[in-house]
Amino acid sequence: MAKTLVHRGPDDEGYFSVPALGWAVNLGMRRLAIIDREQGKQPMHAGKASIVFNGEIYDHRRLRHNLMVTGIPCKTHCDTEVIARLWDKEGVQCLNQLHGMFAFALWDRVEKALYLVRDRLGKKPLYFYEGKNLLVFGSEIKAVLAHPSVPREMNREGICHYLSLQYVPEPMTAYEGIRCVMPGHYLKYFPETGQSEEVQWWSLKPAPAFLPVSERLEQWKDQSPENITKAVKLTVEEAITCRLESEVPLGVYLSGGIDSAIVAGVAKQHCEELHTFCMGFEEESYSELNEARRTAEHFGTIHHESIAKFPQLPEMTDRIVAAYDQPYGDCSAIPTMLLAEASKPYITVALTGDGGDEAFGGYPRYWMAKPDIGEYLNWMAVLPFHVRDRLLASEFRDKLKGSLHTKGWLLQKAFQFPGQGVRNQMGWLDIHTYLLNDIIVKMERATMATSVEARCPFLDHRVMELACAIPEEHKIEQGIGKLILKDAFKDILPMAVLLRPKRGFGVPMNEWLRSDVGRQMLTEMMTDLSWPWEIFEPSGVTGLVEAHLKGDANIGHAIYIILILHLWLKRNFG
Repeated sequence: MAKTLVHRGPDDEGYFSVPALGWAVNLGMRRLAIIDREQGKQPMHAGKASIVFNGEIYDHRRLRHNLMVTGIPCKTHCDTEVIARLWDKEGVQCLNQLHGMFAFALWDRVEKALYLVRDRLGKKPLYFYEGKNLLVFGSEIKAVLAHPSVPREMNREGICHYLSLQYVPEPMTAYEGIRCVMPGHYLKYFPETGQSEEVQWWSLKPAPAFLPVSERLEQWKDQSPENITKAVKLTVEEAITCRLESEVPLGVYLSGGIDSAIVAGVAKQHCEELHTFCMGFEEESYSELNEARRTAEHFGTIHHESIAKFPQLPEMTDRIVAAYDQPYGDCSAIPTMLLAEASKPYITVALTGDGGDEAFGGYPRYWMAKPDIGEYLNWMAVLPFHVRDRLLASEFRDKLKGSLHTKGWLLQKAFQFPGQGVRNQMGWLDIHTYLLNDIIVKMERATMATSVEARCPFLDHRVMELACAIPEEHKIEQGIGKLILKDAFKDILPMAVLLRPKRGFGVPMNEWLRSDVGRQMLTEMMTDLSWPWEIFEPSGVTGLVEAHLKGDANIGHAIYIILILHLWLKRNFG
């Protein structure tokens, strides 16, 4: 199992076993060494706790100091030991003190219980399979599947959701019986009895940025735009600067947009030398190279550029299917993976701007959609729900009876919104669906596939809590988003970035699939004798492909979603 994750941890490995009469616990890990590279070996033990840990605790120095003040010594400078010692002292209550991204397995030898714990926003993945008197877990699905007792069976409900959303939504996966520990949750498992329980220890609620500083509390009493802007600036700056600690080279993934520009600008104030990286395309209408280059010049970073070319499509789709483990249809995973690969010779830690759009109202659909959450769901579907439903084979639809329709699943999430304002509700829904299952997954898998750790300041839970508390009129007005974020950082941002309209990380998939390489891939898909595994009405898919290749419709992204599913099925079930 550990060998399947060498790319996530090429620097070290470790194992720990608890044999007992009739049951056992076995923990294994692979390490990407970033903090206390010499002494931070895992598993780590402290009192009743033994832990294997993936991620970073950004305030580990403060927590270590507090432990030592109370007479609890620490033998290393590693954040893993801090978690173990806090757990030995306080048990599960220590989770509220942890500020960072993390997934860890911890054996509590007093309770004789194994805890699988995931961070607040789901930045780090944690999958598990629970059978009779068996719990198997791993940071990626491939590690779970490597266990001989875990079956490999397609989850039809997850596949159905994928075909519209371009991702399989948590906690389900594309495999029957394999699930995720949800963000802000932990799974507690008793190996002696085989019993388990899942507990939510955190949820996203509007809050004035935790505000430990009395000055900020005073500011929030008067919710004027000026005072809220100051709170945004302070909170985002703290989120960026706390993520700069590293014993290995660190850089920033830079686009032409505002979020990554803020990250680069604040980081450069604290780094004498800062590397930035951007991935572009030969098709200039999709490329952000010029904008990113000007931003890098403005901040004085050491800038690197690369080009994603369409002949790489067959190789890259195979790599994505292998790296992401389940169907993942966001085509911007291709340039993201190439970007991570191009940055690896220079850095091991990369800061990104992910999360800023959801937090501060950056997507055009927030103001283009009607202020109705039910109507907004249609904007979240890459392949429209009615088109998806029409493509499905009758036998496949019959096996989905009793499952919740994708729109129903999204509505369930939307109705849990604890704040005010429909636009804020849209952002909150995206945080729990699109951001969690698409944006975070895209960057996390792409970077870890090349042994790079991505850190995302806008995914700091304090930034998210503050953003949810800000009235939506401070974020969006007259077709312009991120108003308060732009105002907070107008003193450091280039004017071109401030004035530039939102532009996503688009990929020229329409053109790529009409190229000779793309046509060959689609021909191989449609003539595969094992196609389409009783999922689709073949004539419906054929109609989509022909319409696109003739130029009657630009639906390359929708066809790419089907292509990735085909490749995943062939790799895992063919």
